[in-house]
Amino acid sequence: MKPDIIIVCGPGAAGKSSTVSKIVELRDDCVELVSYTTRPMRKDEADGIDYHFVDEATFISKVNSGDMFEYTKYNNNYYGLSKTSFQDDVDKFKFVIVDGEGMRSIKETFANTRVRSLLMLPPSTKEMIVRMKAQGRTKEEIGYRLNRLNRESAVVNSGFDFVAINRDIEDCANLVVRMLDLP
Repeated sequence: MKPDIIIVCGPGAAGKSSTVSKIVELRDDCVELVSYTTRPMRKDEADGIDYHFVDEATFISKVNSGDMFEYTKYNNNYYGLSKTSFQDDVDKFKFVIVDGEGMRSIKETFANTRVRSLLMLPPSTKEMIVRMKAQGRTKEEIGYRLNRLNRESAVVNSGFDFVAINRDIEDCANLVVRMLDLP
């Protein structure tokens, strides 16, 4: 049986990227599929590792050519996964970080593959704000993300296989690693 696709969803500052990076460190049978984005690179990020950072014209060209498996516009920036990313590393668990719409799209497209979904949440709104400030987010960005979180709070009831409250990156990564070994 081919390894699973693991979909990770959650609000900004839930620790999705940090946790998935830790999982990939812990297990050599795991890989994170790197998304494309038009947002600016943060000081602690690297192109091709955290995201493929491209300008909007390049992103739209990829969409128009049919290269994007799924994409969304969030906070005035595009995010998306290319179709070719799913064809690499066929013998590894594939972690993808997407929104709820991306989750539905992946589950429909890969109906013959075991797809598991994980909703990752910060321990509290207060901690989420602390994390966003540490990421250098502006008040406007924090407000936008909090408003989006409130609008999307129903996502908790939208059919996730697992829910993890991310109080600590290491603990959360170990929890998800144990999840991988479940039948």
